[in-house]
Amino acid sequence: MQPSPPLSANAPAARFSAGRTLAILQQLLAEGQPRPSSNPLTRVLCKRVVTRLQSIGYIVETEYSVSYTCISPHTSQCTPVYNILARSH
Repeated sequence: MQPSPPLSANAPAARFSAGRTLAILQQLLAEGQPRPSSNPLTRVLCKRVVTRLQSIGYIVETEYSVSYTCISPHTSQCTPVYNILARSH
């Protein structure tokens, strides 16, 4: 069984479209840089995702927390975490 070929941006709106998805990702990741949790661009991306979800009708909530990660027995790090929760009306 072969996977279906990716659909272009002009595919019917009710179908998943790789073309539309690529365009959205290019908007969300406009700077073309990695976004590790501690990078200020992570917050920019979070705002863009929230704006995008709200523009298509989702109710959006965000949660901010700090996660503690043990990298090795002698090294640890605290990392900001942004959770985005979206639900339909």
